[in-house]
Amino acid sequence: MATIKEAVDISKEFNIPANKITEVFKLLDAVSICTLDGTIVHGQKIGGKLGFPTANLNLYTSKDCLKNGVYGVKVNLRGLTYYGVMNAGVKPTLNTNIQKTYEIHLFDFNQSIYGEEINVEVKFFIREEIKFSSINQLIQQIENDIMHVKYKFELQQMGKIGL
Repeated sequence: MATIKEAVDISKEFNIPANKITEVFKLLDAVSICTLDGTIVHGQKIGGKLGFPTANLNLYTSKDCLKNGVYGVKVNLRGLTYYGVMNAGVKPTLNTNIQKTYEIHLFDFNQSIYGEEINVEVKFFIREEIKFSSINQLIQQIENDIMHVKYKFELQQMGKIGL
C-alpha cells in the first residue's frame, strides 16, 4: 500500500509534482483485479458467529480469476456502493470447505440480501489465505484485515493513495 510519505518520496525522486502523483493514484481506483457477478446464498453462518457476518457469493460463471486470499472489495448492490473485505478460498482454519467460496463482509451493513444479485469489484489483494492455530487468532486477523481495508479505502477516497 502506498503511503502519503511514499507518494511524497516518489514526487521528489522523479521530480513529479505531488498533485500529479495523486491524480495517478485516483486513476488507479478505476482499475480492478477482476469483477465477480453472482447471487447471495445461504452459507454456514460461521462468519456471523465470529462477529463478522458475510454475504456468500454464488458466482454466475465458473471462471475463477483469484488466487485464494483476502481482498478489499467494492460491491454494487441495489444501485448503491458498499465497501468490504472478501475471503476467496476454502477456510482452512475451520476445516469446513473443500470447495472454494467467496465470502464478503460489508462494512456498516446489516440487511438480509439472500437471493439478491451483486457485482463485486475486487480492488486489491491483502494477504494469502492461511490456516491459523486457533479461532482467536483467526478473529484477530480478520479484525486486522478489516482495519487495513478501511484505512486503504479511506485514504483512496481522500485522494491520497491509489489502490
